[in-house]
Amino acid sequence: MKEVWCVCVSELMIRANAILILTVAWILGTFYYLWQDSKPSSSSSSSSSSSSSGSQLKNHGQKGRLEERTLPLIVTHAPKLEQQSQLLGQFDEKAFLSSKQLKTGEDPYREHAFNLQESDRLGSERAIRDTRHYRCASVTFDPDLPPTSIIITFHNEARSTLLRTIKSVLMRSPPHLIQEIILVDDFSSNPEDCRLLSQIPKVRCLRNERREGLIRSRVRGASAASASILTFLDSHCEVNTDWLQPMIQRVKEDHTRVVSPIIDVISLDNFAYLAASADLRGECNEITPYSIADRLALRRKLNCNSFRWYLENVIPEQEVAYSLLKQIGVTVFYKWKPRGPALQHMISGLCLDSQPPSGPPLVAQCRPQVASQSWEPQLVT
Repeated sequence: MKEVWCVCVSELMIRANAILILTVAWILGTFYYLWQDSKPSSSSSSSSSSSSSGSQLKNHGQKGRLEERTLPLIVTHAPKLEQQSQLLGQFDEKAFLSSKQLKTGEDPYREHAFNLQESDRLGSERAIRDTRHYRCASVTFDPDLPPTSIIITFHNEARSTLLRTIKSVLMRSPPHLIQEIILVDDFSSNPEDCRLLSQIPKVRCLRNERREGLIRSRVRGASAASASILTFLDSHCEVNTDWLQPMIQRVKEDHTRVVSPIIDVISLDNFAYLAASADLRGECNEITPYSIADRLALRRKLNCNSFRWYLENVIPEQEVAYSLLKQIGVTVFYKWKPRGPALQHMISGLCLDSQPPSGPPLVAQCRPQVASQSWEPQLVT
């Protein structure tokens, strides 16, 4: 009996020692990892450079501050007055902001759904924290990065937030990377908002003759842009230090990329700048191929009607303002406009062409008086 007891005690001692050794190793490993992570590094990595951040107004709905993942926090300072005068040119900032201030007793949230009083108090620029990981400061970029056209669409935007967006782009971007800033005014109540801002160097103003919405307005801005890279911003955001270079670097490496920065949060109540997590991915990084043959077979089995049947029988009052083009058994919708006897695509500017003797139609450069591009409407019954 004593021998059995001794064996049990011995096994317990071995297990206790093993647990103690593993615990000590885990603690030492944790301290070593934290020590390694806190050491400055001069190596440049693509993952660290991609944390260039912009910020947008959001209702964070939290009483506490979001987790701050960057230490130390570096504060960026506004440029000197002489530098600001060079950026703004003949633009009268004081008159622009003072002509449209919140009146006493008005609800500061009513018109824009954020605290307009606090936005007006902040003015057109402020010092904000550099919320990137500290290693991002050591990342270098190609010296010959191509410039970009900044496209900002707005409708009845507050003057203080709109001007703060423009000034943050001009002040926190390398001048040679900003080809132009295109403002697309989506039929705001006061056309002076856009016209006055066009006095700022590099700022252009386009005004829609009617409400077109976000996408059509951005398409119009893209059509008017002169740079090879397009950057779309909201009208109430602020950009941070080195926000632009990492994105242009990625596009330069592969022109098919659509790049998005880390978007931090601006409180809609007090305009506090809150850092967002860098551990994110905008979209999936792969396309999974799949077949819809089983879905087509199910439609045939159930005798499903076509989508056109629903348009004609369920909602016949719904007008479909698209021309119908049928090619190789696939129905595609395009927007066209007549150009004499030709049909011109409204986005690309190309014309509908035919192939002799009875080939499928195609699009090509518009050529006046060419028979293959002459069309006449017919009523299909």
